[in-house]
Formats: sequence, structure tokens, C-alpha cells
Amino acid sequence: MGGVQNESSTKLQSMTRQEAFEIFQLEEPIDADNVSDAYEESFFTIRDYFLKNTVVPQLFVSRLQRLKKFEQAFCVLQDQPLKWEEPKLPSQPDHEEAMKIMSLKSSSLEELLKSYEGRVTEKRMFIAQSWTIPEVVKNTLELVAVQQAYHLLFEEFGQAEFTTSKEMVGEVKAAEQIDSGVLLKKLKSRSESDEANLDFQHSLGKELARVKKLNKLLRGA
Repeated sequence: MGGVQNESSTKLQSMTRQEAFEIFQLEEPIDADNVSDAYEESFFTIRDYFLKNTVVPQLFVSRLQRLKKFEQAFCVLQDQPLKWEEPKLPSQPDHEEAMKIMSLKSSSLEELLKSYEGRVTEKRMFIAQSWTIPEVVKNTLELVAVQQAYHLLFEEFGQAEFTTSKEMVGEVKAAEQIDSGVLLKKLKSRSESDEANLDFQHSLGKELARVKKLNKLLRGA
């Protein structure tokens, strides 16, 4: 693991061995195994965060800075050269771009949820299989692009389906994970009874409130 090598990268500011020790909480004497173990523990902590949470761009940037420091400290302690290509967060798509990302041809909430479930599962699998910082950054950025497209379209499609007072929704967290499979199941069974429809409306309202929060963050509101 470690060692970003890319000709188009830009060099980071220099780091001393003492600073690298402090980042990994290591002390002399050390060997290669100590460094690799500390690096992997730090790397997996952040990688697993991306797997278990909705990636809020502002929080992703702060964790990206930590990944950058881990990579730099690893290379300093291994006496390896380091170059770093600064990744760019995907910009929020417009409606047409979002429809293309999700491969949708109509404004269907059901199709959106199906597409989201499939694409997010695929992107998270790629993140789980990442073994270097450049890989996890690349795959997480692709996940962010899918999530942003989903959030934009869900606010549009979900609003058209939401018929209940927003007061019943309660507080939601922007980074909270959605279980798209459960919401899809509730959408399909909502016509079975008033109780089933009320349950769907409650789940729909919570997800609608969550994506509105995220979209506001992305718009800088």
C-alpha cells in the first residue's frame, strides 16, 4: 500500500520524520511492519467511513486531507518519493446530467430507487476492494457523483409523491444512510392499505427531508 506516483501530480509540502511519527503515533525505534500497520489502520478507518455513510462533500474534503497526510507520512517513514494529484469533487449535476448518471428515461420514483440501489452497491463494492489511497479516492468520488444525482432527482420525484404533513417526519441527519430497498418495498405496497400508505409517506418524508438538507449544503445555502 501507499506511494502515489503520477507524473501530473504536484508535490506536497515537506514533512519531517518527527511529524510523520506523530501522525501515526509511533516512536523510535520502528521497523517497516510498524509503519505499514499504522498506515493500514488509519487507511481502513477512513475507507470504512465512506462505506457506511452518505458522503457529504464538505466532510469528504476534511477526510481527504487526512488521507493525504497519511500517504505523505507513510512515504516519509519509508524514504519513498511522494507526488499527489489533487482530486476534484464532482459538481452538482443539473436535471439532464442526473438522469444520464442514473440511466433514467422517465420521472419515476420507483425506477430512481432501483437505479440508486444498484449503482451504490456497485460503487461501495469498488471502495471495499480498494487497497491504496488513490483507489479509494477515485471510487469514492464516483460514489459521490451517483449520490448527488440521486439527491437532486429524489427531491424532484419525491416531492410529487409526498402528500403528508412534514411535521410527522421528525429530525433527520444529512449523512444518515438510506435503505433504498426498504423504501422501494414500501412504495410498491403502499396501495394495500391506509396504514401501508402512511408508513410509506413517513419514510418518504424522512428521506425527502434528508436530501433537501444535502442539496442545500451543495448549493451553499
